[in-house]
Amino acid sequence: MAVVGLVGGTGLEKIFSGVEEGSYRAGDLEIRFARGSIGGVEVVFIPRHGWSHEYPPHRVPYEAYIHMFRSMGVDRVVGLSAVGSLRPDLGPGSIVVPSQLIDYSLHGRTLYDSRVYHVDFTRPYCPQLVELVARETARRGVDAKPYYTYVSTYGPRFETAAEISMLRRAGGDVVGMTSVPESVLAREAGIHYLLICVVSNYAAGMQERVTEEEVYRVMSRARERIEDMLRWVLPLVGEADLSDSCTLPYEAYREVYGV
Repeated sequence: MAVVGLVGGTGLEKIFSGVEEGSYRAGDLEIRFARGSIGGVEVVFIPRHGWSHEYPPHRVPYEAYIHMFRSMGVDRVVGLSAVGSLRPDLGPGSIVVPSQLIDYSLHGRTLYDSRVYHVDFTRPYCPQLVELVARETARRGVDAKPYYTYVSTYGPRFETAAEISMLRRAGGDVVGMTSVPESVLAREAGIHYLLICVVSNYAAGMQERVTEEEVYRVMSRARERIEDMLRWVLPLVGEADLSDSCTLPYEAYREVYGV
């Protein structure tokens, strides 16, 4: 059974048993992680924005924890993210499992600055994991929306009403600030990456205004449902026999980083 990486909000480590803390050194940066188990699957957990919520979206050390996961032999990662809804029929508290991505963040962050390598990103989220979770949510009667499209923006500001109008016309369903570069770097390292989103608000122009307090309030209310979902998603991901193309870039990654 494979070890699963989990990236999300602080406190999720409380759902694991046998939790131990550790750290990973990335240059001058120390990445702290929690390691435990759930449903017989070992999980390595990182709070995306830091244990004290010290990293805004554009300052998250994505590269460091992707390298950390790979150094620990983790080849599958589940990300949790708060998003804004671009659809009137997708209200706050909804759970979404995207299968596609539109990138308006212009991050430009990559693991391949030292050599030319063009990673295939046709299916940005692991198609096998998306399909497995979609089938299991249907079987369990869990109200989650699979196969939606995530639009990534830069942050840390929220979007303008005009930007949201454009993103809706472009075919987006939800909007957030972290799936790029996280999902891109995961693919560049040859990691199977699955994203689970919680809608925290309607996007700009679809409601009067967007506030950080509203995001935290909705996420707090949705926490129990997300934790319940993780109790079966993480074992499902750890037990999955994955054979898609997500890991193909790993050979290039090994050549560049000597692992």
